[in-house]
Amino acid sequence: FYALVPGVKNFRAPSMIIFLFLFAACVMASLFLGTCLDRKTSLREGDKRLLYAAGGLISVALITSLAMNGFLGIWQEVLYSDITAAKAEALQSNIPFITRDLWRVVILLTVIFGGLWMFLSKKIGVTALTVLIALVAFVDSFVVDSRFIKVINPTLYAGTAPDNSVREIRNAMENQQPFRILSILTRHSPNYYAQFGIQSANGHHNNELQSYELFKGGRLYKNFTQYW
Repeated sequence: FYALVPGVKNFRAPSMIIFLFLFAACVMASLFLGTCLDRKTSLREGDKRLLYAAGGLISVALITSLAMNGFLGIWQEVLYSDITAAKAEALQSNIPFITRDLWRVVILLTVIFGGLWMFLSKKIGVTALTVLIALVAFVDSFVVDSRFIKVINPTLYAGTAPDNSVREIRNAMENQQPFRILSILTRHSPNYYAQFGIQSANGHHNNELQSYELFKGGRLYKNFTQYW
């Protein structure tokens, strides 16, 4: 995608193009679900194609799990032929986690397929199907969020709590206007002071113009410390 889709290489994070796939998948899933709820699909009562699809999904997952090393080897040859040894080792060490999440997705999809089959077979109603889909979505979100999201107290966390320098700068701002700081030699990130309403000459999120990047001398601000 980075090389073929126009404009992607200009993004700050080209990998975010995955949202195009997720958006398309959500749209297609909603259209399919709407068609099923309106009973305008070709699937009819007693039709077992959804069950066959679930069985095929489980079979593919089983084959993939047993031949995970081979599939990852093909993936590396086709999409990441220049992968470093360290990254290849990290990929291998994560195979158990990849396999575990693969089966989580397969099991949840199988439950959804089973629910749709029961709905189209008039074994359950719209309410039961809605509750089932919501429950599957909750379980999946809970599993993923529990790994990547951690609730903290922002007043106690080092990256968000104001330190003595914030209080000193705020006192100086009351007597000197306009006021702006140049934060170079600090233990905080360049974005730290901005969250307290303190304007910074170098406060940004690494999404600035290339001309400014050249002006400051890269992410380490070499020009700021070299030419005084």
